Amino acid sequence: EETGMLPEALERLADSYEEQVSHMVRNLGQLVQPLLLIFLGGVVLFIILAVLLPYINMLTSLAR
Repeated sequence: EETGMLPEALERLADSYEEQVSHMVRNLGQLVQPLLLIFLGGVVLFIILAVLLPYINMLTSLAR
């Protein structure tokens, strides 16, 4: 404040915070992508098993 540089210092601080937030959002996006892929793979596996297991059980009971 004594030097009259408060506005410039606050602007630099705001720029620094903006850069940090941007970096954190970018990292979060990179983390969410693989987790979403694993989740969707699990959903697909569940659907496949829900369709195939009754069919397999029916075939094994017919084979007896």
